Amino acid sequence: MADPYSDVSVNSYNSTPPSDDGAQTEANRVKYSTIKTKLSDPVKTAVESLNTNIGSAVDKLAGGVSSQALNYTITATDQGKIVVCTSSGTLTLDSSLEAPFTCGVNNQSGSTITISASTGNVDGETSITLPDRCGFMVSFDSTDWFTSGRGISEGDNTTSFNTPLPRNYIDGLVLSNNVTDSDHDLDIAVGVCRDFGNSFNLELSSAFTKRIDATWSAGTGNGGRASTLSLSAGQWYHVYAIGDTSGNLDFGFDNSATAANLLSDSGYTLYRLLGSIQTDTSSNIRAFTQIGNYFLWDNSRSGHTSTSIPTSKTNFSVLTPSGRQTMAHVRVEIGAAPSATSVYVFHGDHADAAPSGSGVPQTGRDLYVDGTNDTVSSVEMLRYTNTSSQLAYRANTAGGDIGVRTIGWYEPTLR
Repeated sequence: MADPYSDVSVNSYNSTPPSDDGAQTEANRVKYSTIKTKLSDPVKTAVESLNTNIGSAVDKLAGGVSSQALNYTITATDQGKIVVCTSSGTLTLDSSLEAPFTCGVNNQSGSTITISASTGNVDGETSITLPDRCGFMVSFDSTDWFTSGRGISEGDNTTSFNTPLPRNYIDGLVLSNNVTDSDHDLDIAVGVCRDFGNSFNLELSSAFTKRIDATWSAGTGNGGRASTLSLSAGQWYHVYAIGDTSGNLDFGFDNSATAANLLSDSGYTLYRLLGSIQTDTSSNIRAFTQIGNYFLWDNSRSGHTSTSIPTSKTNFSVLTPSGRQTMAHVRVEIGAAPSATSVYVFHGDHADAAPSGSGVPQTGRDLYVDGTNDTVSSVEMLRYTNTSSQLAYRANTAGGDIGVRTIGWYEPTLR
């Protein structure tokens, strides 16, 4: 800001005293009246000026609040103050002000406002925007204006304000079956996330709904299925948040691991996986509940059965999204074994390992029956799948029945 203090000089001070002949006469006697006359009260005048100038400087440094309805132009009297914008519009920074100049800007208008300079730039742009209930300090160097406390701008500086979220961050954006049309519509709750490329924040301020039974069209309540896809029975569809660096945000369904089809439909460049849904035999969205990064089938799904448990590694599929590793929540049951049987359940890509009655966990058993007629062993477990939604099992003795039901799954990489 401009120097808030004005220097004070002592004037009318007589620096050349009268001659003194040493005589003890009345003329040489020291008198208050004669001293006062010689000094012309410069000390008093200086002190009073100091008080005035210091008070004025402190007032500038202490700041204060200047509430203004837009459109408004910053003036010299706003130096050191917080200019509170109470209505939408444009706040102009007057580049004819004396530099250095500093003031604060705070938006309480209820909507985004525009900050522009009468000449020069603001943070290298002709204008920037300030979201509601945000603020920063702005300083002038006689040519351009610069902000501090604005955060690190991303993408298009004229619309971006938020500091980047950490990589892979997500909060909210929970998926749920729509109440009105749960067979075809999906609701997305408010929330914010970092895009997959770690380049921009994607924020949803009000709930959103997309339809899987119509091709993608921008906006809530509109179609969400990528135009290259058809709606089929028993298919998995990945749910994505998609957007751009200008703040546009939407959602949709795709079978691409990178939302390539949705990005092509929308013209957007940013995406973030939120989860996946599956259709049933009628091509309707299966009912589910999302709790954080856990997806629970409203009814557990039968995933695999066999009437002869093998003694070598055998892969089998569970009802979890394909294309990425998830942690399947399954219930496994064995029975009708002709003899004592131990079964080990493990990752579909791991090496074959024989179960045993004891030993380290990698070769230990997950289920056991003693071979008595009608003996059944059942357990719920969490196991990571491979990218083909597969687990594996094997027994130490052949025979017996096995059945697997999928209760739900965790998405470890989502949040």
